[in-house]
Amino acid sequence: MVQTTLCTPIPAYIIEEKVYHKLGWGKVAVNSKNVGVDAYQVTRKIVQTCLVQDIFIDGKPIRSSPTGWQLLKDFIGLEKIETKPRPNAKKILLLAYSGYENIFEAFGERADPVDMPGLFKYGKDPMPHVKLYGNENVTLYMSGGQGVPTAIAIYDAHNGLRVIPRERQNQLLEELNASVANFSRK
Repeated sequence: MVQTTLCTPIPAYIIEEKVYHKLGWGKVAVNSKNVGVDAYQVTRKIVQTCLVQDIFIDGKPIRSSPTGWQLLKDFIGLEKIETKPRPNAKKILLLAYSGYENIFEAFGERADPVDMPGLFKYGKDPMPHVKLYGNENVTLYMSGGQGVPTAIAIYDAHNGLRVIPRERQNQLLEELNASVANFSRK
């Protein structure tokens, strides 16, 4: 059986957006101005924090996920399964959304994003109104002038959007990778 962890979501998110320029769309220079269509794909990952919960059956804690039999007994009322946040609960990170949108610019004007269905989307965007690409307060960075323009920010209801400066992005990603690796070993 797959081991799962129950948790209480906290409305705090880490957002990462990367912008890929799609080649193959034509632009020509007319009177020293670029005229034509540009296409971009903005990939977006959102990670949500949550607090780990304990699972109880008839008031007694259990250390693993409830079995199918226990879930059935709960459903028909023979046992009662409850969850409670742990005191001093550990925070973990969950992937809430991973997807992309396509953006087209024609003759210097940006069109509305085109949301195309795809196999490479996971979850539902919990904050479709919070965007990094196109936000004048957000700078996208490229490592050493190479690679993909990337922006990372933290969003929560109390403080709003806080952009992570370039020099802290690698450190943040290393901390996230370490915390996920530590959690997966337990």
